Amino acid sequence: MFKPRRRSVVVLLGIVTGCLLFSSVATAAPAAAPTTASARQAAAELVAATNRARDAAGCDPVAVDPDLTATAQAHAEDMARNEYFSHTSEDGTSSGERITEGGGYAATGENIASGYPTVAEVMEAWMGSASHRTVIENCGYVAIGVGYVARGHHWVQDFGG
Repeated sequence: MFKPRRRSVVVLLGIVTGCLLFSSVATAAPAAAPTTASARQAAAELVAATNRARDAAGCDPVAVDPDLTATAQAHAEDMARNEYFSHTSEDGTSSGERITEGGGYAATGENIASGYPTVAEVMEAWMGSASHRTVIENCGYVAIGVGYVARGHHWVQDFGG
């Protein structure tokens, strides 16, 4: 796992999975949506920006799924609290496993970023990266959940289809 050492480091990763995952693992109660008004606003703005990018690519908009939102928020909070940056949680759970368990989706995708203070900046970075753009422009996704933690600007986009 990557543990950032400097606050000025800006990092982003993307992952796409399209496999069916089965799990009998019990999960804890999902985390709440972003806890502050500004974090909720940032998450809503990111969903809107994502849907504009999807529209430009000829995709239907993704709908906000409260379960995916809880899953994304929990991962953003975990990365911020434990000072790591990875699609794999410190307990070994992959993004695909989290999204499948949290929302019941077979096709999953996740974008994460850290260090971008605005929606415009994180979207510019993701759209400038082929792997992140592929996740955003995957027309097979129908749902999204966004997590955001202002301290360190941790962003998580979880997609399901």
